[in-house]
Amino acid sequence: MFSLIIRILRPIRWLPFLLPVFIILVLATSCFALLAFAKDDIKTVLILHGVWAQDNWEGDFDAALKRSFAMQQNVAVVTRTEYLGLESSRDDSSRSQMVLHLKNKLGQHEVDLIVGVLPAASNFLHQFGDEFAVDIPRIYVVPGSGLAKMAEEKPDVAYIRSASTAALKNTITQVYEILPETKHLYLVAGIALNDTAYLDRAKQAVIELGKDAQTTDLVGLPLDKLMDTLAQLPPDSAILFVSYEEDSNGDKYIVDKFMTSLSAKANAPIFGFWDTLIGHGVLGGSMTSAEAYASETASAAMRILTGTAPSEIRVKDSSTTNLYDWRQMQRWGIPRSRLPQDHKVFFKAPSLWDDYKNHVIAATALIIFLSIMALVLTLSLRSRKKAWQKAKTSEERLDRALAVNHDGIYEWDTRTNNIYFDARYYTMAGYEPNEFPGRFDEWVARVHPEDYARIGPLVEGYLAGELLTYDVEFRFRGKNSEWMWIRSRLKTFERDEDGKPRRIIGTHTDITSQKHYELMLLSQVKIAEFADKHSALEVLQKVLDEVELLTNSKVGFYHFVADDQEHLSLQNWSTNTLDKM
Repeated sequence: MFSLIIRILRPIRWLPFLLPVFIILVLATSCFALLAFAKDDIKTVLILHGVWAQDNWEGDFDAALKRSFAMQQNVAVVTRTEYLGLESSRDDSSRSQMVLHLKNKLGQHEVDLIVGVLPAASNFLHQFGDEFAVDIPRIYVVPGSGLAKMAEEKPDVAYIRSASTAALKNTITQVYEILPETKHLYLVAGIALNDTAYLDRAKQAVIELGKDAQTTDLVGLPLDKLMDTLAQLPPDSAILFVSYEEDSNGDKYIVDKFMTSLSAKANAPIFGFWDTLIGHGVLGGSMTSAEAYASETASAAMRILTGTAPSEIRVKDSSTTNLYDWRQMQRWGIPRSRLPQDHKVFFKAPSLWDDYKNHVIAATALIIFLSIMALVLTLSLRSRKKAWQKAKTSEERLDRALAVNHDGIYEWDTRTNNIYFDARYYTMAGYEPNEFPGRFDEWVARVHPEDYARIGPLVEGYLAGELLTYDVEFRFRGKNSEWMWIRSRLKTFERDEDGKPRRIIGTHTDITSQKHYELMLLSQVKIAEFADKHSALEVLQKVLDEVELLTNSKVGFYHFVADDQEHLSLQNWSTNTLDKM
């Protein structure tokens, strides 16, 4: 009983792990369903291939066609592919069975459009399409020229003509342009339906170019015999590989599997017109592209599926591209200058320049950039050095001039009311540099109160923009508490929008000696005028007062020295001293 319970509960332990997986699967299924229903409609396109693929051309075509359909926005397209096997179904009975098979298939699955790819499938669809595809529009991709003309009579048929005729003709022309010494041209082809269709076009191109007398057909040779033949071609020969799906023994081939070996055996360069041959031993040629055919087919299909009549879609010629293999060019000694002007070369071995081109270009660009930057920096440094030297010279000249004049400089920013005093501003009054802060109130505190009462209104008038000049003299207290005479001048270098000074440069000039000399002269004049009207003692009293004023003394008196040179005889006090007493 216990073991039975264990067997029942054992699967339950996996539920925590299985539940998230189940949820993810449900969400993914829902997303895909929503994406499918987001399309306006879902259309089915049936793609018919007639014979066994000669190489991967058909695979490239199908893949490119699906990619083109997937890029459409409004209509979802589902593709189905059918291989007809026409290379082994050449009697009426076999083909009748294929028609019956397709009829039953279309009866079970709704198809909106049928595409026949290459001549074999296009011919089959044209011949038997009315039996199994009634009222279903069709597209013939790369039909024969005769079939294209007949298709124009059917209103439900669109076609995209092959570029192979032009490609073959262009390739043959390039053979004689690239190898002008060519005397023999060999056309290699099998016996399958597509082989013979393309061989007919190649032979027609040879005739149109007037080269038929130099051309030999190698048709249906078994592969081993074909290799031996191509290995023994006469000098000045060239080979045009047309198509080789089946040989005369009924053996079928995929070109990719043997082309490299065939090219290695051949003693002449091989040209071709299928882009899938590049890289497998073919020198090159004017190539048709499965990608280009698929893109044009998808475009035509979408037009039909969205309502355009098939008879309005008739693509006369598809595009070709001149492609060449660099390795084969080197093998046969063919210079690139002989190639057509609009060509592409593949498999070129990169040279030293190719390998390091980007590095060299980047390094060169970096060197040029750094050289330019170095030149710019050098010129900038020279310019700045000259400017610095000029400024230094000017500063030294100014310093010498100020040193001679004993001037100090200050700069006043009226927005912040901060003042910068230079070193001489401090030292001329006995202070150490920066001994007191650079503020207006610090300056006011050191100006003699009597003088500030006189010059204060002048400062305010200058700051208000009412006075354009400022040149005043006042007493300024030095560090030793003695008064020195200063001459101050201001110059405005920047004003605000109202015209008021914003940045002011000022100077302080020590004029103490000059002022004392002026006062001494004034005292002499005063004493001389006083002496005319007063006694000798009064004149001495006046002299004492003037000397006291000139020397800033607190106490003044004069005395005589006795004859013994040891005693003094006090004669009088100054007026200020007497007042204080």
